[in-house]
Amino acid sequence: MKNWGFVSFLDRKYTYDMSSHPKRIAIVGMPGAGKSYYAEILSKKLGIENIKLDSIFDEKPSRFFDIRSYRKEFNRLLKNRESWIVGAYHGYRMPEWFWESADLIIFIDLPKSELRKNVIGRYKSKKAAGDNTHF
Repeated sequence: MKNWGFVSFLDRKYTYDMSSHPKRIAIVGMPGAGKSYYAEILSKKLGIENIKLDSIFDEKPSRFFDIRSYRKEFNRLLKNRESWIVGAYHGYRMPEWFWESADLIIFIDLPKSELRKNVIGRYKSKKAAGDNTHF
């Protein structure tokens, strides 16, 4: 079995869990960092559902600009799940229990030039495909 370690960027403490792979994984970073990409890879490798939070905004974007509505929907999606993988950009909107219950928090930190290139590339490919989400 693979040994997993995790770093909490919130409190800067380093902890190691040598017993099993993480079951609740948060992937954090700026737009264009590759959160969704890595969440999908981990989901397939570990057999854990990738919860796509962007879908909250895509379905009804106007209703989730206030934190209370966002957290209510977020809790509905995740609160009682034993395992999840979440790519999270809206960190300030996340309830405390989310950060406290994560077994692994991955922070992807790329240079601004790389982020810009990735966001523009995603925009162009989605626009070419007729996908108007995330604009």
